[in-house]
Amino acid sequence: MKYLFVIISTLSLLFSAFGQTPATQTDQYHKLAANVDLLPQNAIGRTLRDWLAAVNSGDGAAIAKFVESRFSANALRFQRSAAQFTEYFKKLHRQSGGLDVVSFTPAAGAGPTAMLVKARNGDAYARITAGMDRAEPEKLSGLGIDRARSPNASISTSRPAALTEKSVISDIEAHLAKSAAEGLFSGVVMIAKDDRVLLQNAYGFADREARIPNSLETKFHLASIGKMFTAAAIAQLVTAGKISFDDTVGKAYPDFPVPEIAQKITIRQLLTHSAGLGTFFESPGFKRGKVFRNAAEQIEVYKNEKLFFEPGTGWRYSNAGYALLAAIIEHHSGKTYPEYLRENIFRPLNMRDTYTAVPGAAEPGASVFYRQSPDDPMGIEPYDGDRDLAKGQVMGFGGGFSNAGDLFKFLRAYRTGKLLGKEMTEQLFSFSVNQDASGSRRSALGVVEYQVNGETIRGHVGGSRSEVEMLWNSGYTVIIMTNVQPPTVQAFSGPIIDLLTKQAALRTGSPPRIR
Repeated sequence: MKYLFVIISTLSLLFSAFGQTPATQTDQYHKLAANVDLLPQNAIGRTLRDWLAAVNSGDGAAIAKFVESRFSANALRFQRSAAQFTEYFKKLHRQSGGLDVVSFTPAAGAGPTAMLVKARNGDAYARITAGMDRAEPEKLSGLGIDRARSPNASISTSRPAALTEKSVISDIEAHLAKSAAEGLFSGVVMIAKDDRVLLQNAYGFADREARIPNSLETKFHLASIGKMFTAAAIAQLVTAGKISFDDTVGKAYPDFPVPEIAQKITIRQLLTHSAGLGTFFESPGFKRGKVFRNAAEQIEVYKNEKLFFEPGTGWRYSNAGYALLAAIIEHHSGKTYPEYLRENIFRPLNMRDTYTAVPGAAEPGASVFYRQSPDDPMGIEPYDGDRDLAKGQVMGFGGGFSNAGDLFKFLRAYRTGKLLGKEMTEQLFSFSVNQDASGSRRSALGVVEYQVNGETIRGHVGGSRSEVEMLWNSGYTVIIMTNVQPPTVQAFSGPIIDLLTKQAALRTGSPPRIR
C-alpha cells in the first residue's frame, strides 16, 4: 500500500483512504477542496490533493495516516516529527474551517512548488510550499504554510493605455499605504529612475512593542543581498590581478583542506552556484549560534560535505560557496571579510549605515524582525519578534543590516560602472547558469537575472524579507525592505515590477530591447 498511487489513480487511493465508493468520492473531492483541478497530474499534484483531503476532513486519524505515509524520513527528522505535523495540520483545520485552492505555481529555479489556498472561515489566505524528496521521490521533503495576501489585494497591472510615470507611482504608493493599514506591509520602499528618486516611504513599526515607527533611516536585515557585495569584492580582486574568475579554489585558496575538491571548483562556479557545494545551514559541521572569527573558520562547517554534483554540471543554491568566496577575499586582502567591504566598497560609496555593528553587539538603528509563529498555520495569531537577528554575524553569503538609501548608492555605483568599471560590470553578466530547465531565471556572477514583459531584471532577494532589483533597460531601481514576514517581499516586488515594465512598454510603444 506504501506506493499504491504509483499503480492506480489518485482517486482510487482516496477511496481506500476514506472508505468511500468511486461515485461518492468525486463529490467528496469537490466538497473537501474546490479547484483541485488546478493541481497537476504528477507526484506533487497527487500528494497535495491527498493532503487537502486529509486536512479538510478534520479527522485526526486521516491526517496522521497521511503524515506517516507521505512524508520522507528526512522531513520527519529535520522539519517536524509525525506527531508535530499531525497536530499542526489539525490546528490548520480548526483555524481555516477547510481550504480551497486558489492557484498553483510549479517549482522554478530555487523556488519550491507553491499553492495559494483560501480559508473557509473569514477572508484569510495561506501559501503552501512543498517539494518531493530526491531520496524518496514519491514522498514530501517538507511542507510549509505561511500567511498570504488575497490575490485581489495586488496592484492592477492590466491597463488599456499608458499612464504617466507620476500616475504609476501614485498607484503604487496608494497600494502600499492600503497594505500597511491592513497590517500586511511594514518596511521601506524606494523606487528611482536613473538617479531620480520617485518614491521613498516608510510604513509600519520598526519596534512594535516600543511603538517606534519605521523611517527612511531604519536598517533592515539584508540576508542574501550580501552576496552582491561578495561578488563585487571578488571582481575587485580580479581587476587587481590577484585572482581570476577561472582560477580553481586550489590556486586561489591553497589552504582549503580537501584538495580533491579544491582542484575541481572554480571561482566562477562558486559565484554562479554551480560548484556543487551545500547550504551551510544543513552542512555536517553547522552549529546554531556559533560565532566565527573569520571566514576561514567557517570552512570547518562544510569541508566534510560531499559535492551534490560534479562542478559545472548543475545548479544548487549554495551559501557554503559564498562563505568560501569570503575566505578567498580574506586570503588575498589580508583583512577580515567585513573589514574589506567597509574599506573598499562601503566607505568609498559613503555607505555609512551598512554593516556598522561591533561583533557580538546589536546593529544600531535596526528594525525588529517579526515573523509568523511556526505553530500558527494561517498567521492569525500575534507575530514573534526576533531581537537576536540584529546581533547576527555578517558572512560571505549574507547577513548584516543596511537601509534603503545606502543600497541605492551601491546599486547606482554598480550599475553605472563607478564601483567596478563598465567592462568588469559587463563581465559579471557575460556568464550565467540556468536555475532550472526552463531558463526563466539565471544565476550570473553574484546576481539573479530574469525577464518581465521584455525587460531584463538584475538583482537579488534576501531571505524573502529584502529585495533589490535593477530594471536594466528602462533605468528603474526597486528597493523593498520589510521587517514583517509573511507576506514575503516578493508579494510586493512582483506586482510593482510588473506594473513598471508594462507601463514602460506602453509608453515606448513596444517592449524594451533585451541587451
